Amino acid sequence: MKAIKIASGVAIGALAAAISAQSFAMGHEGGAESTVTFSGDLRVQTVIDLENERQTHQMPGFGNTLGADEDWYNFNADTHVTHGPFSGKLRIGIHEDQVQGGNDANVTVRDLRVDEGPISFGQIGRITDSAGIYEDLTDETDIIGEDEGTRVGVDAAFRYTLADFGLRVQAEGNEGHPFGFAAAIHQDLGVAEVWADAQFRQAPDAPTGMQDAETTFGAAVKVTPIDMLSLTAVVRNSSEALRDDTSYAAKAEVNVTDTISVYGLIADPALDADDTTVMKVGASLGFAPITVSGSYESLVAEAGEGLVIAKVAYAQDAIDAYGEVKYNMEGFQGAPDAGMRFELGAGYTTDSGIKYQAVYANSDENYWDGADVNSVTLRAQYSF
Repeated sequence: MKAIKIASGVAIGALAAAISAQSFAMGHEGGAESTVTFSGDLRVQTVIDLENERQTHQMPGFGNTLGADEDWYNFNADTHVTHGPFSGKLRIGIHEDQVQGGNDANVTVRDLRVDEGPISFGQIGRITDSAGIYEDLTDETDIIGEDEGTRVGVDAAFRYTLADFGLRVQAEGNEGHPFGFAAAIHQDLGVAEVWADAQFRQAPDAPTGMQDAETTFGAAVKVTPIDMLSLTAVVRNSSEALRDDTSYAAKAEVNVTDTISVYGLIADPALDADDTTVMKVGASLGFAPITVSGSYESLVAEAGEGLVIAKVAYAQDAIDAYGEVKYNMEGFQGAPDAGMRFELGAGYTTDSGIKYQAVYANSDENYWDGADVNSVTLRAQYSF
């Protein structure tokens, strides 16, 4: 991936126009098919910090507070180009994948790939679907969060696909790990879907390049025996070079009616370690335009020291609002005392698509993540 910084807004516009013109010229002269899509948003946000008696503007997504004149904005324009089996993307962005500060633009070339029949190569990504399923399930928990530690990234690869068998194999690599390979299979059996995959990445610093290699293995299944019930389970194993452990997650969800559902989730990021298994149960009830949901989460070894979450949401026409309370019991994740956090939010969307929103947040010093918050956030945003 190549990044170029451009300081002038005029240069950005000129470059975008030149790229678009060249893309369409390619379509007439060389048989390429080109499309240009634009997306972006403009947002300003004021945070009134009642706890510390200050008012600031903040840049969403960067975490640090800027000066009062540093309202946040973001714009990006994508140019998608195809030419025969080749496709790629050129993106011009402002505050796109950048660190905080400055008004520089950057230009990135990404998703360069060739696809023809069963062969693909370039920036085609990973094939370890079981890792994605595991990460999605753990992301539903507050204790674990999205766990990406069971997979190895892929910068470029050469892939061969046997579509009739749901089989993919590829040679792959990323920065610091120049060579490896992966294989994956996916079968849809009607009542059940099954995934299995493996990754191998040679160790670049080993004398032969093969010692202490990184490996991952994974398997997942999703079963829907009846319309109202779905069961998902996944297990992942990582080599010593990653974290030398087995991870798993499983979820059962029952749709009692069209508006009522209950679920149970259990996950463990390190099966070989003690007291790392997390459980979560929850339910959701819809009474349009109101939805009520709640959940309870804790370590299995400390089932009486959990996190309780309750939320009420309203959405109808241009108005949306919510109220959410999180209560951690004494001892949850080491909290010395019980603590609470709650949020109240409301928003209004105009006919033209402008979203105005206000959120009040409050958490005491005993809340388990250490937050001590008392703030009002006001924001306006337009996306296109």
